Amino acid sequence: MGYGKGLLAMGLGVLLLAACSTTGAPPAVDDDGPAVAVADELALDSAMLSDLTDTGAMSTEGLAAEGWGWNLPRPVVRALRHWGVHLPRPGASGSCHIQIASGTDNDGDGVLGGFAAEFDCAGTTPSGNDFVLEGRVTYGDDDDRDPAVISRTLAFDNFYVKVEGTGKNGIYTKRERTLDGTIQLSPVRNQDGGLASVTLTKRFTLTVTTTRGQVTRTTTTTLDRTGTYTPDDPANPRLAGTLALSGTVTVDRDGDQAVLSVHTDPDDPLHFSRACADAHPDAPGFDDGTVVYQKERNGEVVKRITVTFAACGDMRIEVEF
Repeated sequence: MGYGKGLLAMGLGVLLLAACSTTGAPPAVDDDGPAVAVADELALDSAMLSDLTDTGAMSTEGLAAEGWGWNLPRPVVRALRHWGVHLPRPGASGSCHIQIASGTDNDGDGVLGGFAAEFDCAGTTPSGNDFVLEGRVTYGDDDDRDPAVISRTLAFDNFYVKVEGTGKNGIYTKRERTLDGTIQLSPVRNQDGGLASVTLTKRFTLTVTTTRGQVTRTTTTTLDRTGTYTPDDPANPRLAGTLALSGTVTVDRDGDQAVLSVHTDPDDPLHFSRACADAHPDAPGFDDGTVVYQKERNGEVVKRITVTFAACGDMRIEVEF
């Protein structure tokens, strides 16, 4: 179990550095870099299940004035924070223009539809770096004419962030990130109004170009993953349920490509328990099931990682080279 905890912590930290940070040194080229997505994805999938009262972070509706004062929906604000985006408050130094088409709820199902924001911002971060923020974000009901459809999609279109400056060490650093793609949350209710299932689908491409001094590196990560959670009790979805995972993460770093695929066994899906997550806050909260990750490097299978949960707190990892 100790090894599993370490892997989770390492994976989350490395991926956040590689994909989301706007400051600091570029990540080192690591032969096992894509494999750390194993830990990150387990942690994120578990986090999604930790609060299913409203089926996750994308569920909170309404325009939030606290969204840096820009009247952005909470799911958009949360997504920008997750990606480490600096957005100045209105009236701050520099210029920031956000053209907003406000969302509405035409079918009365409690899910907004039709929200869009065009970003055109430039200025200086609190740490003294110059930044540029451009692109389009949309969010809303997948069918705002039918109250039976309660799924919603958050989409990024050529969403570009640049941060550059010279640090205290005198080294010039520039980080550019471009995000395209969608994140879709699709709950399904039963006749009694309980949550029969919820599916989270992530399909996006993130390109990160980092310049430090005279060295420039580019990493492109393409994610195509689906996770479906089926509660044991639809009336109390956050207590326990099974999680089915499938998909791929493709990482291309300066022309060197690795693909990490994931799948759960239909006969042995992951089983999440809120009680288990509370008892072991440093673990994913699964008490049964198996998930398999396979790594391909430049088209050749080089590693297979099988994570088995024999019981709550008992996570076993088998690595095959």
